[in-house]
Amino acid sequence: RRAQQALRGHPGSNVTIAAGVYANTTGPVLELGPGDSGRPGAPIVYACEQGAVVTLSSGFTVPPHAVKRLSLDVGGPAANGSCSAPPASARARVWTVDLGALGLADFGGISADPGSAMELSVGESPMLLARFPDVNQTDRRLWRWMRAAGGSNDTLTVASNDSAHVARWRGAQEPWAHYYPKYDWSDSISAIAGVSLASQSLTLGGRPPHYGWAKGARWLAFNLLCELDDASEYYIDRAASTLYFIPPTTSFDPAFDSVTLSSADTTVRMRGKMAILSRFAAV
Repeated sequence: RRAQQALRGHPGSNVTIAAGVYANTTGPVLELGPGDSGRPGAPIVYACEQGAVVTLSSGFTVPPHAVKRLSLDVGGPAANGSCSAPPASARARVWTVDLGALGLADFGGISADPGSAMELSVGESPMLLARFPDVNQTDRRLWRWMRAAGGSNDTLTVASNDSAHVARWRGAQEPWAHYYPKYDWSDSISAIAGVSLASQSLTLGGRPPHYGWAKGARWLAFNLLCELDDASEYYIDRAASTLYFIPPTTSFDPAFDSVTLSSADTTVRMRGKMAILSRFAAV
């Protein structure tokens, strides 16, 4: 920030950032406005020191002692067939953090705004909210989907081969659906307001899809503790202020692998038109 202030009014200057972690848990690490700009042909350049590892973080790093195995250290909720616990088959791989004991109380809320909910990274790996179906195991960038039997207004009809999973979601805290109701260029996310076993359907919150529903529409459900069964998944129990996650690798060790929760929605914020270059491998 001192360099930022000193360079105001000096176009063509360079800012070299030394190795280290630059963190701010309450807002952007770096905020730039028109007063920080260079000019065309003479921008202000922000760059890492040659060979340095520079991390800009708007997250809260969980202390290693607070990360515990679910099955060995804290027991956790009983696997009772409802959506109040991770599946019995996955419990030995689940780790947990008592967020309330760390003074964390604001976990954000899931909405159509992608930055609204608290996110998690373990080591250098971003995590996904626990979901069904799980992502592709060979290439985790590829998501897998269910196919709807149809729908009407705010109701999604579940295909019979997916009904057993859907039945488990009754009583789940804040389950959500991500779906392409008719066209593959128009997706939405909505809270799951209700699960009907009799009609094998879900009632979705918010506005009904603008274009209606098509048979075979692709969809998935997420933010479900009972679907926490795959590496790189997590779930936050907001009522109990507890984080559950399965690390990306079986070699995870909280003494060496960081567990970081997002605590601000922006790491670098730029306002207005500016002549600024940033040279980072990743932020």
